[in-house]
Amino acid sequence: MGGLKVENLSIEDIDGWHDDGWCNRLLRARVIVRAEASSFYASLWVKGENGRNEPVIASISLGFGAPLIADVPPDSPTTIQVPVALAPGQEVSFRIFCENQLQEKGSDARDLSFVLLGLGVQ
Repeated sequence: MGGLKVENLSIEDIDGWHDDGWCNRLLRARVIVRAEASSFYASLWVKGENGRNEPVIASISLGFGAPLIADVPPDSPTTIQVPVALAPGQEVSFRIFCENQLQEKGSDARDLSFVLLGLGVQ
């Protein structure tokens, strides 16, 4: 999956992710856990634009669980971790939402928000 670092997961379905790592504001996926884990994580990067230096809000939710909300500072890779008990072979669906809307995208017609750098369980 391009430059996406995946740890202890296999990705079965993913919607909102592009081969170059950029994602829409809403990313949805279904994964299968490959190792016993106590946390699920996603690493994001948001481009700083127009002198913005305040963080943007992102959230991650697993299954029907409540979302975990985090601040993602621009131009700084940020990892969001959700505590959870997962067993090998377990299937999990998740959603990542990021309030950022990329403004400076040149001729790219996609509605982009963030770059997904990594995804996994530990």
